[in-house]
Amino acid sequence: MRRRGDEGSADLERLIALLARVRLRVVAEDVAPRGAFPTAPEPVQHAASESKPMRLLLRVEEAAEVLAIGRSKVYELVRTGELPCVRIGRLVRISADDLRRLVERSRVTG
Repeated sequence: MRRRGDEGSADLERLIALLARVRLRVVAEDVAPRGAFPTAPEPVQHAASESKPMRLLLRVEEAAEVLAIGRSKVYELVRTGELPCVRIGRLVRISADDLRRLVERSRVTG
């Protein structure tokens, strides 16, 4: 026969075990969201095989993201002439080729 206190402690232990499993599941999903690890590898798509044509010009925000720098730094590079731009009315666009050239010029060997 169980005593009333034993039932409570058994329930408490089951609740603690359940919370631990839920916590592990939540932590695991934070680290690797569900579906983050596909069972079969997805085919690699190359730029030539994509249905959308590659864009020639990028917005300043996109150029900043590609270079992993801030938007204001891109504007500074444009203002100083280090990064050529294309102006269409008030719009400022950066050529993908000019981004590549900037990276090549900025490469440090040593």
